[in-house]
Amino acid sequence: MTRQHLLSCLAAAEVRLAFTAAANGGHGVRTLRLGETHHCPDEAPDALCADPGDPYTETLLYDVRRRRFLTVAWGDWLEAQEAGR
Repeated sequence: MTRQHLLSCLAAAEVRLAFTAAANGGHGVRTLRLGETHHCPDEAPDALCADPGDPYTETLLYDVRRRRFLTVAWGDWLEAQEAGR
């Protein structure tokens, strides 16, 4: 995937997630980064999610690597990804 295509996918996902967060009284869109990419702002995030305020409340999450939306608690998703590394 080219960088431009990736940015286009991320922008589209962010719009959907922002709408979901607003419709559910959430706190906007949260960017999730794993391990070594945590402090690299030029790298694409590992996931984006509609932030419900509580990391263990189910929400809509976009997994960037898999290019798909999931319904999951972002705290559980993050722990599972970091445990699998």
